Amino acid sequence: MQSATRLPDSYQYLVLGGELDEISARELLTLCEEKLAPRCRLVLDLQAVSMLDETGVGVLIYLYKRLRWFGGRLRLLCPAGPLQAQLMHYGVDELIPCFADAQAMLAADAAEALLEQGWQ
Repeated sequence: MQSATRLPDSYQYLVLGGELDEISARELLTLCEEKLAPRCRLVLDLQAVSMLDETGVGVLIYLYKRLRWFGGRLRLLCPAGPLQAQLMHYGVDELIPCFADAQAMLAADAAEALLEQGWQ
């Protein structure tokens, strides 16, 4: 796992790779707990993740709920492919917004912000 900053400062951005299983899910949880703050916007880039098991799914859902509790948001970057199919199989994509790339995510967040302000 590595941390990078390609997005505006208001986002925390993490690039994940390899398998998101029991061992790496614990590492992810520890790393994210250090970054969580009120109103945090966390982006997990899953493009290099090769496998996701139930533990990994559980950690994604936990992070989503924890961030929402503190007024934050979790976004997943996951292009079409086997991992996206796994996320759909577990129903993660219905709970946590998933985007093909950062540009699509930023556009959706900007539109959502306008709607929250009453713009249409």
